[in-house]
Amino acid sequence: MLRRRHIFLPLLLSLAGVSVAEPSLYKYRGADGEWVFTDRQPSAGEDSEVRALPTGDQDGGVTLTPQTEGGRNSLIANNSLNAPVQLLLLSAGAIDKVGHEWLLPPQSRTEVQLLD
Repeated sequence: MLRRRHIFLPLLLSLAGVSVAEPSLYKYRGADGEWVFTDRQPSAGEDSEVRALPTGDQDGGVTLTPQTEGGRNSLIANNSLNAPVQLLLLSAGAIDKVGHEWLLPPQSRTEVQLLD
C-alpha cells in the first residue's frame, strides 16, 4: 500500500500590506486655546510637541506547527497577533491550485489541516 504524502508548499498569509511609520503623539494648542492630542501631524504653521509612542512586541505573527496526538497528525496555526489573519494552504500536487482557507481569530490556536 502506497501511503500518500502531502507536501504543503507556499503557505500564503494574506495580511494587509500597510506600511507603518513609527507611531507618534502630537500635542499643540488648537484655535480655541485648548490642548489638542492627536496621532496626526498638525498643519505646517502650528508649533507642536512630538512624542514617540511605544510600539509593543513586534515578534508576533502566525506560526504553523505539526502535532501528533493519539496517532492523529494535524497542523496547528498559532496566531499571536491582535488581529484576525486569513490563511491559505495550497497542496503541491494540486493541479487546479485550489486551496483551503481559514480565518484565524486574534490570539488563537487553530487546527487547520489533518496530515495523513
